[in-house]
Amino acid sequence: IGRTFHLDKKEETGIKEVENLAVTICDEKTDFTEIKQVLDFLMRMVDKEFSLEELEHPSYISGRCGKVIVEGKEIGLIGEMHPQVLENWQVPNPVGSLEINLRELFNIIFN
Repeated sequence: IGRTFHLDKKEETGIKEVENLAVTICDEKTDFTEIKQVLDFLMRMVDKEFSLEELEHPSYISGRCGKVIVEGKEIGLIGEMHPQVLENWQVPNPVGSLEINLRELFNIIFN
């Protein structure tokens, strides 16, 4: 859990600060299904249904990346890293990653 910073012209400083939960799994058998199981568990624990909206992103394998949608709001990103990204960073095993905007998730849970 930590802060991420994003360019945002709407903010006075031009930067938006966001509290995110990040989960990364790196193992020779890791795939999209494994990281999605983490998301499934998290959403069960907060009693929320979610959907995935396919997303093309250059850091992820095509067809294995999506926006995490809860109650019509995009709250995160999930995917399996593209082999070229792994090679560039000299990562020897597949990587699944999940990032959730905690403020958005908490707003949904508690409002």
